This record gives sequence, C-alpha cells and structure tokens, in this order.
Amino acid sequence: MCGMPSESSGSRPRVRWTGAAVAVAGLLIALGAWLLPDPAQRMCALSGDRFSGCSDIPSDYVGRWTGTLTAVDHGPLFTPSQEEFASTLTIQRARIDKGIAAREQGDKTSCAGEWRLTAVREDSLSFHVDHAYPLDPGVLTEGGATKRCTPDLSVIVKLLGKDSLQVEITSGPGTSPLLLPAGLRIAHGTLRRA
Repeated sequence: MCGMPSESSGSRPRVRWTGAAVAVAGLLIALGAWLLPDPAQRMCALSGDRFSGCSDIPSDYVGRWTGTLTAVDHGPLFTPSQEEFASTLTIQRARIDKGIAAREQGDKTSCAGEWRLTAVREDSLSFHVDHAYPLDPGVLTEGGATKRCTPDLSVIVKLLGKDSLQVEITSGPGTSPLLLPAGLRIAHGTLRRA
C-alpha cells in the first residue's frame, strides 16, 4: 500500500542503532581496560582493599591477635636468656610487598613494629619488620643505657586452627651483624584471636 512503511523497512534502523550502540559500548570497555593498567587493583584502591580479592592475605589471618611471646636475649657470648611479654598483633588485608600488612605491639619491650607481607605459603605468611619504634622512649632507658627497637626482622606466622597463630621472629640480614647474625631466633610464641 502506498504511504505505509513495510515491517521489514521499519525494523532495520532499530537493528542498526542497536548494533552501533553495542559496538560503541564494547569500544569504551576496551578503551577503559587499556587505559587502566589493572582495573581490579584500581577498584581495590578505591574501596580501601575491603574485598577479599584485594588482598594476598587469607581472610582467616585477618584480625586482632593477643597472647604471650617469649623474647630470647642472646646476651654476651650468645648465652641466651628468655623473658615472656604480652603482645598484640593486628593483621590487615594487604598485598605482597605493598604497604603495612600487620602491626605488632609488645608491652615489655615498649616497642611497636610495622610489618610488610613478603610471601604467602600454603601453611604460613612471611613478613619483614620495616619499621620499629618506641611507644614510650622513657621506658627504653634503663640505668642510663638506651635500648633500641629492632627493625629488619623476619617473621613467620602460621595459623593453628581458627583461633590461634604461631609466631616466629628471627633477626634479618641487616639487624646488627656483629651482635645478631641473620636467622637468630629473637622471639616466638602463640597468639589467640581477640
């Protein structure tokens, strides 16, 4: 009939526009993926690493842990003495070698440490103490001598069930080579979920 569009000619423009819209959307998605080096990492950064996919640390480790560690003082001529101290460890979501993954604070030593995640193994996490600082500098002075908080420590943390962790702290390569050779046990113990 004259003046009436046929069904086939009326549906073609919609198909063309739909096809064009899909092509443009695909192009924008591809362009966005190309411009962002790691879109997932960008989303993690925007969310404050709140999602489980934003962390290399398994969620069973994340949280606050408290308990007693045993400090090993190797003393002169490597005659070790041991002393227990209360410790609080807070493990947070983090990526390997990026930012602070954990904070440890002991009462006896009056030091706190910031730990960087260095490895995730099937049965443990490895950390490096990048920064150690006194909570109360006055407590670190005994009889005129000033003690230091020790950075450059290596830490292995193993999950023992759901509610406890085994912690092993050893001297690192730059701790104090003359006084503490690398790999010497500094502290160890078990902490429980708080």
